[in-house]
Amino acid sequence: MGGGNPVNRVPFVRPARRWLAQRSSRQWAVLFALAFALVWSLVEVLVTQLHQAYSLVQVEGVRFGVQLLLMVLLWTWRGDAGQGWWRSRRAPWHVLRGLSMLALPFAFAAAVYSGVSIPLALSGLWFAPLFALALAALWLRERPPAVLWLGALAGLGAVLLLFQPALPGSPAALLMPLLSGAALAVYLLLTRLLRDEPVQTGLFFVAAVGLLVLLPFLPGVWVRPSARDLALLAGVGAFGYLALWLLDQALRRWSLSHLAPLLYAHVLVLQWLPALWRGQWPSWRLVLASALIGGVVAIVWWRASARRVARAGTGDSLIGDSGLGAPVSVRGGL
Repeated sequence: MGGGNPVNRVPFVRPARRWLAQRSSRQWAVLFALAFALVWSLVEVLVTQLHQAYSLVQVEGVRFGVQLLLMVLLWTWRGDAGQGWWRSRRAPWHVLRGLSMLALPFAFAAAVYSGVSIPLALSGLWFAPLFALALAALWLRERPPAVLWLGALAGLGAVLLLFQPALPGSPAALLMPLLSGAALAVYLLLTRLLRDEPVQTGLFFVAAVGLLVLLPFLPGVWVRPSARDLALLAGVGAFGYLALWLLDQALRRWSLSHLAPLLYAHVLVLQWLPALWRGQWPSWRLVLASALIGGVVAIVWWRASARRVARAGTGDSLIGDSGLGAPVSVRGGL
């Protein structure tokens, strides 16, 4: 009695599995991108518990170290340790991708330490989807339709509505916030550009480059963490690794111009978490921002669900922006 997988007896499990099994490659890209937004929000929540007691160098250094350690353990467990994932014909691009991930938090921190308000710094960071759309058009030769540009502008409008940044005292104050957004856009661009290489290779370079750059500075800022904080630091590394893996999977399945506007879902998750945790009613700004970003997600999902016949030279096909190769398996990296 009671044979079979007990998980299948949980309500909604079988319908959910059937629904997921019927999703197209583009729909999976959207799901991976939204999962990235959710997991990266958890990383940010963990970091907020640490930033007052530890320097950014220590938090990021431990994060990259944990990611590297997890990758080695997973490779060993799977028997992949001897495959040399660090070998690549395009190592300079991987190094640049690792540097862009490293530049993102430090450019943001430099903006805040220079006196830029956090709302203004966050607003500058979230120009990233617009920058990514521009890079996708200029570098990857994608052709983002007008609805995606409007969606990115709507997402940025939601960000400004939520953060209400004061006008900067000078244009120079915007430099570091916008640089953090540009760093994120470059990371997204290079992730899409390197999609034909193994996930393990890309994530290895991200962790190795970040750790090697920060390692000389760690002894000077190291603070011995408590057991609780050590667990939080390890959580930042583990969930950060998972988030980057999810982002890789998304950008292997669909074009950068379609997935970039979905990043605004991350802002929405971070804004809803405090309201839900405290049992408060959301403000009208949060409701309106949720409607704007929800509309962006709905439009991208609709485009992912629409059946189109790819035309020569267009970028809106089932396999991405240029038709270079089939979607990559989820196996890889994890």
